[in-house]
Amino acid sequence: MVRTLVAGCCVVLTAFLGSLLPATQARAAALAPVLAGIHWGEGSDELAHHFGSRAIRLARPIEFGDSYVDVALRNQMLGGFPFTVYFQMDKTTHGLMRVMFERQRHGANPPVFRAVLETLSADYGPSARSCDTPAAPGNGYQPASERLWLDHNDIIRAVFMIGHLYVQIGPLGRVADSCGNRHPSMHQKM
Repeated sequence: MVRTLVAGCCVVLTAFLGSLLPATQARAAALAPVLAGIHWGEGSDELAHHFGSRAIRLARPIEFGDSYVDVALRNQMLGGFPFTVYFQMDKTTHGLMRVMFERQRHGANPPVFRAVLETLSADYGPSARSCDTPAAPGNGYQPASERLWLDHNDIIRAVFMIGHLYVQIGPLGRVADSCGNRHPSMHQKM
């Protein structure tokens, strides 16, 4: 439960969108300022051009395991709070594979997580699945709270952890979830 996590925890919200369908964009009002007009597989130059002076080109890419970030946005609002947005590029194809909204340290706290959950619930309805992970040696003693939403061929994932909050958006199947490491059926509620 979010209330049982210690102050200063982080919130992670990850959304995996299988395709940017017009219906999805219309419903995802909170995510639309970033998602509108971008497409999975497009390159960093196209993203930078799309966002113009708002885009930040990183001198050195940030590594994320299977992806890297060389384009970002600052102060993108979600749930009434500013987030940094990272465009995660596939290391093999160099095309866009996920979009991550992130808050760190003191900016990642239970009130921000609740605001993000309320915003996503307003756009997508109640979460399809949720799980809470207690602090344990295997997870670095970091408790986590996770919520998943389904919308057409899309998965939206929100996670709250110590000192970190992020939202990721990407194609179905590109990210595992910690609520069982399997993606729910698009037609069933968990």
